[in-house]
Amino acid sequence: MGLAIDGKRIPDPAYPGGCSQSIADLDTSAERTADGLLHRARVRQGVATVSLRYTNIGRDKCAEILQMLQPDKFKFTFFDKNVGAMRTGDFYVGDRTSEDYWLPAGSPEAGKFVNLAFNVIEY
Repeated sequence: MGLAIDGKRIPDPAYPGGCSQSIADLDTSAERTADGLLHRARVRQGVATVSLRYTNIGRDKCAEILQMLQPDKFKFTFFDKNVGAMRTGDFYVGDRTSEDYWLPAGSPEAGKFVNLAFNVIEY
């Protein structure tokens, strides 16, 4: 997929459904008059939020990804469906959630794993 933070590749998210996008407009005001007509002041179009979900990753990989997300602002590279091409922009991270789980000793995949999910939001 080619996702990157500050030029460093990050792992591809879970498949299927591990990467989704929402594209929104940014308004300074919006209101409807009594006749139902919308009056809005759109100042920017196409602000992207990219939702990423990882499943069954090791704790070390989880920590590596979370450390890359620590800056207040970073360059994020992703496939922008709005333009149909890879794009790099200024983003920040929203809330990050994780789930820890263990597979019992003796099973082929024994060990400690993490599911991780977060949103990166365009400045």
